[in-house]
Amino acid sequence: MPLVPDIVSRLLANGVGTFGQAYTTMLADGWRRFTDTSSHYASQAATTALEVGLSREGAQDLMLHALHLGRNYMTEMASIPALAFSTAVGQYERQHAVPPPSSNNIRIVENKPIMLPLRFHAARQGWALYLVDADKAQTALGHYGEQFQVCRFNGYAMLMLYGIDFQQTDLGAYHEVGVEISARPKANPLAMPGTVVIRMSVDSQWSVIASNAIWSFEKLYTPRMTPSTQAHRITFPVDDSDTNTLAITLPRFGSARSTDVPIQYFTLDRSDSPRRRQPLCTVFHRTARGEGTQYGGHVDVRLGDGTGKNCYCAVGPQNPRICTCKSLSDLGLPGLRPFANGWAEHMAGRVDPGFAIAPPPVKAAETSPGAPHSASATTPTSPSPRRRTARRPA
Repeated sequence: MPLVPDIVSRLLANGVGTFGQAYTTMLADGWRRFTDTSSHYASQAATTALEVGLSREGAQDLMLHALHLGRNYMTEMASIPALAFSTAVGQYERQHAVPPPSSNNIRIVENKPIMLPLRFHAARQGWALYLVDADKAQTALGHYGEQFQVCRFNGYAMLMLYGIDFQQTDLGAYHEVGVEISARPKANPLAMPGTVVIRMSVDSQWSVIASNAIWSFEKLYTPRMTPSTQAHRITFPVDDSDTNTLAITLPRFGSARSTDVPIQYFTLDRSDSPRRRQPLCTVFHRTARGEGTQYGGHVDVRLGDGTGKNCYCAVGPQNPRICTCKSLSDLGLPGLRPFANGWAEHMAGRVDPGFAIAPPPVKAAETSPGAPHSASATTPTSPSPRRRTARRPA
């Protein structure tokens, strides 16, 4: 996984001006986040104090509200440097993409205009993160493994299962269940790490068509995905009427908040252009409240056996895919305990247009001690003109 010094070296390789521009972007984004977050919490503190005063609640209740706001404020403040750095590096990679991203933010899909970035106004999301064998995770990438390699952490890779209830978006309301692996492009191992979604299933045909056309996401259509919601838990199934399909049950909890967190998704160009199979990057900017994260929480995962006709990993002559449930079973699920899991009761965000991932900069070749000299170089057999003297006739 690339470290901060590696990315800084990559910026410096393009000149001091490029590094300075990225540094300025980081400072500007950090200041914007600081002012936006501070003004939000100041407004929340004033509103809370007024509500507590009008409701005749005591000073103890006011103190509890203040401690809650203060904890969330300090958490967001602590995340600002990392988020600002990610924003600066992401802007650098977008500016150096080959070919450059299109300035036209309108896409026409089946004669319908779609304005980018695409907005998600209201959603709720749960996720579970697992540490799995890195070599097996590389195999689970399938055809994505030709262009991407998993990010390794002492022989482990990060695998995430998630479910999202999109209640209001520019593409309409729909549900989504996905399996993703943290990875980076092989062509540029110093690029910021992101995630490759190896399976993504939705119950909206329009979302499948638009997402595949705009970002090259390989979404699959499974029409029966209604979540089963309880007070403190929620189950996201691939098919709510078929138990021989993948499903994930997650706890609902949390009161924290996060703002404009950039998340990189990697895909492959699936168009008929000469750039087909070229790695692409799409950034999802995520904001959430009513959010919680815990380590080693209780998450239930149900796997199908690969033969269920309604499961998105079903295989057969008409559907020659790698069985995702079998891959998850090989990686240790469902018995494997998650490293971490989380929930967001209220989530919103936007998805930027995708762009090609640029290769790393090529450093100028330095002349090695044994390298041959150029024609203009001074050699021992060709004395310098300053040493040449004309002979006088005898």
